[in-house]
Amino acid sequence: MSKKKIYKNGRNKDFKGTFTMLRHDITKSEAWLALRATEKAILIQIWLRLNIDESNNGKILASHRELAKECHISRPTVSKTIERLEQIGFIEVISKGTFNCKQRLASEFRLTFFKCHATGKLPTNDWRLYDPKKVFDDDLNQYQDE
Repeated sequence: MSKKKIYKNGRNKDFKGTFTMLRHDITKSEAWLALRATEKAILIQIWLRLNIDESNNGKILASHRELAKECHISRPTVSKTIERLEQIGFIEVISKGTFNCKQRLASEFRLTFFKCHATGKLPTNDWRLYDPKKVFDDDLNQYQDE
């Protein structure tokens, strides 16, 4: 059995995977720091579906069922998480998914920190407008002042 050659940087030459770069301006922001672990997990899962050339932003498909399975959380939690990510400004839901006996459609998302190729809209970076003085109230599903 042959050994794989490992380089000084710890990688082997057979690695063919891609990676998702977490930008410092996002991860150091007030909005990112306010996210719960499940919200970060869902955001990263949606981000992983973005093509390398970002050509599918605005058409990123992800069903709540898939996201729940990948992040090991319940579907109602995924729904609340997506709502909160949209209110904080990291994502925009382009079309909501449906599930019935005749058709099953996944939701379409747009990451606000990349250009939208579906509409041609420039990055809005709505997450930069996040105000930490506002608190998300899960019971009322809206922001309220403290």
